[in-house]
Amino acid sequence: MSFSTVSALSPLDGRYAAKLAALRPLMSEQGYMHRRVQVEVAWFIALSDCGFAEFKPLTGGARKYLLGLVAHFSEADALAIKEIEKTTNHDVKAVEYWIKSKFEARPELLAAAEFVHFACTSEDINNTSHALQIQAARDKVMLPAIDGLIAKLREMAHQFANVSMLSRTHGQTASPTTVGKEIANVAVRLSKARAQIASVQLLGKMNGAVGNYNAHLAAWPEFDWEAFSRKVIETPAPLGLGLSFQPYSIQIEPHDYMAELFDAVARADTILIDFSRDIWGYVSLGYFKQRLKKGEIGSSTMPHKVNPIDFENAEGNLGLANAVLRHLSEKLPISRWQRDLTDSTVLRNIGVAFGYATLAYASLMTGLGKLEINEEAIAADLDASWEVLAEPIQTVMRRFGVQGAYEQLKEVTRGKTVTAEALHGLIRSLEIPEEEKARLLAMTPASYVARPRNSPVESKASCTDTPAARGRLFHVGHALFQPTPPRGASQQHFARDSPSLLVMRAPLRRLWLKVHRWSGLTLGPILALTALLGAVLVVALPLDRYTHRALFVANPAASSADAGQAALPLEPLRQRLAAEFGPDANFTLRPPRQPGDTLWVLVRGQWEGTLYLDPATGMEQGRRGTHEGAYNLLFELHSSLLLDDTGKGILAFVALSYLFLLVTGLVLWWPVRWPPSLRITLDRGLLRGLFDLHRTGGAVLGLLIAVSVATGAYMAWRPLGGFISQALGQQPVKPPVIAKGAGTGPKLPLDELVARAQQAFPGQPIGYIQVPGKAGRPMRVRFRLSDDPHPNGIGSVWLNPVTGEVLAARKWQDLDAGNGAVAVIYPLHTGELGGVPHQVLTALLGLALGGLGLSGVWLWWRRRTERQRPRAPQIHSTT
Repeated sequence: MSFSTVSALSPLDGRYAAKLAALRPLMSEQGYMHRRVQVEVAWFIALSDCGFAEFKPLTGGARKYLLGLVAHFSEADALAIKEIEKTTNHDVKAVEYWIKSKFEARPELLAAAEFVHFACTSEDINNTSHALQIQAARDKVMLPAIDGLIAKLREMAHQFANVSMLSRTHGQTASPTTVGKEIANVAVRLSKARAQIASVQLLGKMNGAVGNYNAHLAAWPEFDWEAFSRKVIETPAPLGLGLSFQPYSIQIEPHDYMAELFDAVARADTILIDFSRDIWGYVSLGYFKQRLKKGEIGSSTMPHKVNPIDFENAEGNLGLANAVLRHLSEKLPISRWQRDLTDSTVLRNIGVAFGYATLAYASLMTGLGKLEINEEAIAADLDASWEVLAEPIQTVMRRFGVQGAYEQLKEVTRGKTVTAEALHGLIRSLEIPEEEKARLLAMTPASYVARPRNSPVESKASCTDTPAARGRLFHVGHALFQPTPPRGASQQHFARDSPSLLVMRAPLRRLWLKVHRWSGLTLGPILALTALLGAVLVVALPLDRYTHRALFVANPAASSADAGQAALPLEPLRQRLAAEFGPDANFTLRPPRQPGDTLWVLVRGQWEGTLYLDPATGMEQGRRGTHEGAYNLLFELHSSLLLDDTGKGILAFVALSYLFLLVTGLVLWWPVRWPPSLRITLDRGLLRGLFDLHRTGGAVLGLLIAVSVATGAYMAWRPLGGFISQALGQQPVKPPVIAKGAGTGPKLPLDELVARAQQAFPGQPIGYIQVPGKAGRPMRVRFRLSDDPHPNGIGSVWLNPVTGEVLAARKWQDLDAGNGAVAVIYPLHTGELGGVPHQVLTALLGLALGGLGLSGVWLWWRRRTERQRPRAPQIHSTT
């Protein structure tokens, strides 16, 4: 019988195969073989760099070839290894022989073939391979799935924060809560469990048959094998393994870290089992409805039913996952003496445990996406449960010393159908203050909810619920004002040194002052923060590249790759990316700009971030999510306040408001006599010196700062480009579209599409290759043309990825004024237009704007403090 999904023994490879496509390449036997090849190659290359006379350093070509064996490992390669294993009856030896077979046409490698698997025991290869498999599965599949659940739970917690709901303890009605708070509980628990999963260090050992480097020292007694082993294990891939070093082991790595990880995953799964059962119960009570897709069947015999199958599937698969995970964590740390084989077959089931867990996470996400809250049913349940008010009534009775409060409420409520009338009759008979009676009489089961201070709703509202808090929000920012003179200085003396302050006493000038001050205090904090972050980013970018060289500097094997284009075929790379991130993900390839640069791939899909690849082999050197890393966080905060399009709109508004602040500031600064005095007095106290710096700095640097601010507003809020074009009477030039029906079918190879695009601008370097995921969308290739001031180039060619037809080819000069202005505005804002001097000036202007905002706040605060400080009484002498 041929193998198919319907003949698979396990439902993971049968019924649920499609849902586990991301996990299968990592945890299958092919994935295991792939990691074994990776470990053997990394060990082999590292040995060549040890300085042994018998094994000279490998050439760049040889290294590139070896890394290519890892980068392009395929199913055919795995089957070839299985064929060798039929003879060897030893899986690790089969991998060794397969690698050696790849040396036959390469004399340099063939001469060093005996250094493949040198001094290694099988477990040196296996334990590190398992760790690499687990690392990939955890970081690429498991954690993103859990993160998706946490984000969904957080969203629901905020969405339903105000929906009161009856609690049930021991299955009985209890004090009300809110739907959002109950979901927030799960989100917090799951977040802590997620952190435990992510924090487990994945260990590896490469120390020989019993962990003592016996064979290694027999070959080279003087060599520090432990330090070498640590280097191979801890060096990031592809030249190392990127794991944590295990210094103490028997023949096998003890697997304690695996037990720790599997227990952590099982703990998260247990939380989700608890949650699945609760949601199942709420669906049963009618608190939630479930949406069905058209054509779906709820029950084969009862048409009205919509079964909570996603939560039931999740509960069942989480139970299966935990059964395997707990056996793994209990069994793997146990080995008879230095080695037995009981762990070998058990380890092959890690993918089974992860598979059931991943399947459950997907079911939960699907189920949560179908839920619709039924507020009517929740409200009706509350309205029928007046007995829950026995708690607040007897608590108030106790407060006022009413004897037998608990017993009286027990007599009225226990075992009876409690009505509002019965409770109100009791309340009216109580000897408590009338205002307390009125408060209790107004209470309903739905209103008897005390939201905790850290609830999702309160966390948003509490910051503005008090006058003091409102002051903290609004009494900050950029402000210019006439300060109170330092103590000991007369008004006349202070005003004489600043002629413009005399004019500020006029009513109109005071109006300008108020407008400027409160505009600055309201909008200035965001403006100052963004400016300071912009200044930091100018320095942070080269610092980021220096501290993360593995991401930005290609491996030595790639040093011969031409800058401006990737050296490896692009279509296999695209297929590999689509297999990992899904067919609907969008990819933007950034070829190397200089020799030695990595190839960047910007991914936009279920996972968003950037991959950094060796341009010669396609081997991944590292990856970073959109919000990972200090530089990315700073950039997102600077460009969108971490609020995506909403934040960009806010920044654009605040940036344009700076122009208003500049005008009002110049009016206040405008001197009575010309030429103006730009003197900054620093010998008359900090307040006076800071005021001069704020006033003069704002006037002198204001127009320069306005350039950076205005260009930032333009890039933050793209509709400004359309407004500019329309103001000039131009029609905005839009990207071409593919005619309906012309974008369906298999796509042409990416290499062919890029070659067709290059025919439009022959010999010009490529800036970006934008590959759409969804059908019907054009592919775009951006070129860095010689006359394009934009450092990334906006001259573009659009193609139909199915037919290869060139839909449009435009230089930046061909665009309307609004869109074409980006070519100049972007480098003008970042400082790249004028090179290093311009970048330094941009950073200084950012610091200056931030300083204006901070100094304005401090001056306003000092002025406010001085006004509130009681003045010492004047004592008049009578003598």
